[in-house]
Amino acid sequence: CETAEQVNTTTNTAFFEPNATAIDYNQQVQNKYIRILPRIKLHAKVKLEDKTVTFSNSKVEIDPAEVSYPKDAVRPPGANKITYQYFTDKDCKNSMADYPINAGTYYVIATMPGDTDYYAKAVSNTAKLTIEKAVPTLENVRGKQAITYGQDLTNTAGIAGTAKGVEGTAIMGNFAWVEPNEKPEAGYKMAKVTFTPTGAFATNYTTAEGTGPVTVK
Repeated sequence: CETAEQVNTTTNTAFFEPNATAIDYNQQVQNKYIRILPRIKLHAKVKLEDKTVTFSNSKVEIDPAEVSYPKDAVRPPGANKITYQYFTDKDCKNSMADYPINAGTYYVIATMPGDTDYYAKAVSNTAKLTIEKAVPTLENVRGKQAITYGQDLTNTAGIAGTAKGVEGTAIMGNFAWVEPNEKPEAGYKMAKVTFTPTGAFATNYTTAEGTGPVTVK
């Protein structure tokens, strides 16, 4: 987003009436308007820091803005009235009605209102709020059936197991052997697996890795 501090100035106009008793009217401005200089307000700075969190299925807010102001000046009254706007695009054109929940990258600006006497309105830098995908928890992962010595992992008829999300709910997706052509030695062997979320779950969860036992006869 392109942001800038906005300066509030007040420009007044006054009417000048020449002195009727003056000797030399040429030394005066007759019936002219005088423009009074604008009143310049103080400028506070509003700063936001980037923030990165992991998806938790809850609303995420940017950390409070830091407000700095001129030395020996009074604290800006608007410092306690800062508002935050969240956007889905870096140009800050698509605003959000609420705080983000889903994994993704968002952009935030903070605005401190000006006041009547001292401070102009101040707009912060653009902060990036990143919600990273969560990693599913894999449980009870195993080959669906035993294989015979000399067979590779594709003969296990697939992989059984459960993938759970941040609140312990089941996540839909696909299990796969990392090395499907591996031919394990006889016995009870552990093999590497991956789980890839599908559908809507892919928005907030990334691929998970784990291991599962295979029985080799």
